Amino acid sequence: MSDANLGGSMPLESALIEQIRMGDWSPNVNDKLTQALLVRTGAEVQLCSQILLSICTVDSNRRAPDSEAFGLGVSQWIEHCVKAIENTNHSSEGGHTDHDLLRSRLAAAFAETVWTLGVEWEPDTADGSDDRWRDEQLQHVEQSKVLLQMTKALIANGVISQDLANERLDPDFLEQLGTIKSASLFSKRCIRLNTALNFKQTKFNLISEQSEGFSKLVTLVQATMAAIVPHQMSNDILRAVADHPGAESHGSVVIHALRSLGDLQQRVRCLLVDINRLIGVFNLDPNRVLDIILDCFMSS
Repeated sequence: MSDANLGGSMPLESALIEQIRMGDWSPNVNDKLTQALLVRTGAEVQLCSQILLSICTVDSNRRAPDSEAFGLGVSQWIEHCVKAIENTNHSSEGGHTDHDLLRSRLAAAFAETVWTLGVEWEPDTADGSDDRWRDEQLQHVEQSKVLLQMTKALIANGVISQDLANERLDPDFLEQLGTIKSASLFSKRCIRLNTALNFKQTKFNLISEQSEGFSKLVTLVQATMAAIVPHQMSNDILRAVADHPGAESHGSVVIHALRSLGDLQQRVRCLLVDINRLIGVFNLDPNRVLDIILDCFMSS
């Protein structure tokens, strides 16, 4: 994503940007920014991108922006937007309808813009011997320093909360901000937490932990076994063994005969479906389920 595209197709007036760089957050500036914000739903992303991109652009002919004044000015502008919504009927026309929602959207827009610019201006260390992009890399380093100071001011003035910064920003950038001690340890902790929340399965291995699930499992297996008439199954097996051409291999023939019993196979398929449902509903340990099934067969 290029810097030009990041700013969007409707850039702010250069005079307005210069006022913001000089720390001039007068009512006139706030009115213009608020009007640009409320022109349509979702305009906060484009507006925040234009503001931060213009503020962080390094220019030797202009004075570096004051980060403290910038953070305080953005905070006051957000409150100005809230008051402007209260005094207009914009909310009834499909725009922002909730003050907290407006604040959260602006905070998210600033956080996403900081992340995007941080990635855009991240130093490229792929080939340190290539001097073709040395000037551009130096410019990106200077812009990253300005972005770092602006982000500190936004966090200090409550525009971006600490939790939102930890959620959206890059760990290396957070380490430079001083909000975390180590980017590597923070990344490892996030990976462990994500694994525990989304990929680690809680399974009950002991009957005392999930007595209802295991009791239903035993009842299901015993009821299915009781529904099969033993002597009828034995007769069917003996008949299949006698009719099978390879009767000398007794063990394989018995297995083949069991597989050929249509009613038995149907019962087994239904039993497996019900067992899978019990495992899913009660979070049963599959290894413990298999152990209980074998115990049921041994006791019958």
